[in-house]
Amino acid sequence: MENIDTSLISNLLSERSNFILIGLTGRTGSGCTTTANLLTGNSGELQFPTASEVNYKTQPYFSGMDAKRYEIVRKYAIQNNDNFKVIKISELISAQILDLEIGALKRFIESVIHVDLHSKLDKALTE
Repeated sequence: MENIDTSLISNLLSERSNFILIGLTGRTGSGCTTTANLLTGNSGELQFPTASEVNYKTQPYFSGMDAKRYEIVRKYAIQNNDNFKVIKISELISAQILDLEIGALKRFIESVIHVDLHSKLDKALTE
């Protein structure tokens, strides 16, 4: 994709000192979308359980100083919980592809499909 305008991605990444970039990757069904929805607030408020609510095999997970430390972190997280913004790479790629001129689009598609399908591509692009 020789003619792709990379200014969108370059501008975004040049501003990275103003935000934290977290990448969520995983196979289909691994929970990336669910995690993104939790972090963006799209699935309701993110819940921060109290130390006494965090258990392992029916026993409290935190005790003593660990419980106090957990509550400090929990309080900070509640007070500073700004929702994340999601940028989907698939949407950036789609926007870049849709912005291509027809010739560049054709060359890109030809580069990723089998040569036997090139004639069908010509037909699809002229209809």
